[in-house]
Amino acid sequence: MIINILDIKFYKCDEDGNEVTNKDGTVKEFRIKEGYRYKPLEYLCEDMEEDIIEESEEDLGWRYKKAYHILMEHFDSLPDDVKEDVHEKLNELSL
Repeated sequence: MIINILDIKFYKCDEDGNEVTNKDGTVKEFRIKEGYRYKPLEYLCEDMEEDIIEESEEDLGWRYKKAYHILMEHFDSLPDDVKEDVHEKLNELSL
């Protein structure tokens, strides 16, 4: 079995080692832009043994938020009754 990287996040620090934060004080997270490939990261899994990894139940919140932003780009073109329904459903998901 070959192990590869599915997702990886980064954070930034200033020259003094202070983490770059969001307005709420949480650490600002970054990802490699869609469509880009950074070959050195692929070597992280080289010689990795399968017994050191486990199935992830990671929160997929960032994907939902990305989908939400795509939806919002087209929200104005929806009929008003559909807008209300979509808005309610998104609120249920805390988006």
